[in-house]
Amino acid sequence: MKSLWFKQCYVEPIIKKEKTDTIRKASSRLPKIGEIVNFTVGPRPPFVSAKIVSLCGIDISKIPAYRRSQVLGCYSDISTPLVKITFRIID
Repeated sequence: MKSLWFKQCYVEPIIKKEKTDTIRKASSRLPKIGEIVNFTVGPRPPFVSAKIVSLCGIDISKIPAYRRSQVLGCYSDISTPLVKITFRIID
């Protein structure tokens, strides 16, 4: 099963279902729509599993400023296209 790694600060919003998407660099390793993935903080046991609901390309300039700064904080080089991954927590 694939895993997506998150920073610790996102664990609580994900568990509370306040955060339902993540922005990642496009890659052939990204999960597919309908796939179940584990969410982890680094190489630890998963804190939750989720089903991938949608994947769509996203333009960094169209992301709200607060979210753009979060993305830029994770990726120093954003020359690679970005993908918004929407997920649903599996209870």
